[in-house]
Amino acid sequence: MKGLIRPELILEGKLAQAYLISSDSKAASHKAAADFIRQVFCKSGTGCGTCIACRRFDAGNHPDILVIRSDGESIKKEDIQELTYFLSVKPVMNGYRCIYIEDAEKMNLTVQNKLLKSFEDPPEHTVFVLSAVHPGLLLPTVVSRCAVLQIQNAPPSSSDSPEFRAALMQAGGSRSEAQELIDSSSYQEMRKTVTGIAGRLVRGRISAVSMAGDIMGTGDVRTALFMLAGLLADCAAYRMGAEGLRYAPDAEDIIKQASLSPSVLSLMADTVTRSMSEESTYSAVSDRLITESMFIDLYRIIKG
Repeated sequence: MKGLIRPELILEGKLAQAYLISSDSKAASHKAAADFIRQVFCKSGTGCGTCIACRRFDAGNHPDILVIRSDGESIKKEDIQELTYFLSVKPVMNGYRCIYIEDAEKMNLTVQNKLLKSFEDPPEHTVFVLSAVHPGLLLPTVVSRCAVLQIQNAPPSSSDSPEFRAALMQAGGSRSEAQELIDSSSYQEMRKTVTGIAGRLVRGRISAVSMAGDIMGTGDVRTALFMLAGLLADCAAYRMGAEGLRYAPDAEDIIKQASLSPSVLSLMADTVTRSMSEESTYSAVSDRLITESMFIDLYRIIKG
């Protein structure tokens, strides 16, 4: 995917300080970010693939690119320890320098706040590139500092079942991974548990301790919370008159039973999303404590 930005912006030094490249598919966001970065370093600003800068990029040895990623659940402080030094030295090839943060939604709050400080006064010709499938997990202040490039994927086929479309969202747009989820008994059991919890919540019914126990029982708290946040977000959108369900097309019956106001449902979805971030960030705090605290917060929201 070439030509994400106009070449003259690159050649005239008019790039934004940071770009957030978002897609429903992790693979698509990674590819778009790679194409974007190649274009930034290209001598013609087009991502030609033949100039020395493009060739060095494709070979994975361009000296003016710092890639930050984590093989774990989150990007932590130790994963960005090279950032300060990288920003302190001049570009080797006398052009741009780029900091690429892959799967940026994995950044914990400490890293996101450090990134904000780097955004405040970056060295000349420095570009931050973030790729993400779930940009809603990033701090609003991080997103607001970025020029957002939304990559459109082919939409799910109308022949896909509601269950498959829900799994496709969970799998970040990968059809093969979505099918693996559909075939997984643990995923099916988790989906049943979470939709049951959501069905009670959207009607204003809550039991914090038992619901927290049910989430813990799924064995994957973060994934279960992502499901729950999506269900609540769809409920809020439906109550505001939106057509179609983005996260939970397989739970239309439950969503139509929602009796809470859209503003309450949106606040609940935000609360669950925040707990997802806390679950990744605060490893010293037990998942049960985070989950129980979340449901207590939901109780307070519901009861006003």
